[in-house]
Amino acid sequence: MTLVRWLRRMIRQIGAILWAWLDDAGRYLISPVGYRVIVPTVALLLGAYVLLYTILETRHEHLMNQATFQQTQFITMAVSGNPGALRAALLMYKQVRDLSVPKAPNLLNPLSWASKSQPNVETLSRWTKHFFSGCDKHNCGVGLDLRDVGLDLRGANFAGATLYQVNLAGADLTGANLNGANLAGADLTGANLERAELKGSYLGKADLTGARLEKTNLEGAVLGAAKLGETNLADANLSRADLTGADLAGANLMGTNLAGANLQNITGLIQQQINVACPDNHTALPDDIQPPQMQPETCKKWQ
Repeated sequence: MTLVRWLRRMIRQIGAILWAWLDDAGRYLISPVGYRVIVPTVALLLGAYVLLYTILETRHEHLMNQATFQQTQFITMAVSGNPGALRAALLMYKQVRDLSVPKAPNLLNPLSWASKSQPNVETLSRWTKHFFSGCDKHNCGVGLDLRDVGLDLRGANFAGATLYQVNLAGADLTGANLNGANLAGADLTGANLERAELKGSYLGKADLTGARLEKTNLEGAVLGAAKLGETNLADANLSRADLTGADLAGANLMGTNLAGANLQNITGLIQQQINVACPDNHTALPDDIQPPQMQPETCKKWQ
């Protein structure tokens, strides 16, 4: 009980000290001397606040103008018809698209002053889909090889796009959305399509030699007569895909879901590839290929 009384006494004393301090401060502020101090101080703080806001607003406008200029410069170079200019533009594509700019500051909400935006993302994403829908070796420059560019289109949205004979050799399409896209005859040699979505896409006669398709969703895709030599299809989903006449020589099919897929008249496929893949009773295999006697552990995720 002695300790409790002592704590109560200490709390009362501290409260009294604080109240006395606040009372003295209040008396000082309303006194003539305090008035002459507080008014200039408040005015100085408000002036500094408005000055900082003005600086941030000016910086925002400057960086927005810079982003618009880079966007215009990129598109001008890309559509110039000059293969060299197109190559140079594509090299700076990701830098221009992902340019980060502070948002316009809100005078009454200083907490928003640290927010940022990417003003070029939407415009360049739309431009990319429109441009590459008609980009082949004829209108993108004869002999233009994008493998030297390493085009960065990670996360791009090409869902439902018509990309007939498009040249995206060597492009980075990691995580891109190509669901339902028409990629007939497309050049995707050496491209990175890891974790991309190509559900229901059409890739007839497309060249995917050496491409990376790990964990890519190709469910229901049509890959008739496609070139898939040396392609990495590990853990990819090819369920119900049509690979009739495709070339799978040297392709990595470790853990690849082939449930219900059509592999009739395929070339380059050997028994060792199927032994590490994940076909089911509905998979149509070539006559000289037998289903694996025991599916590997990597197939459990498809069950």
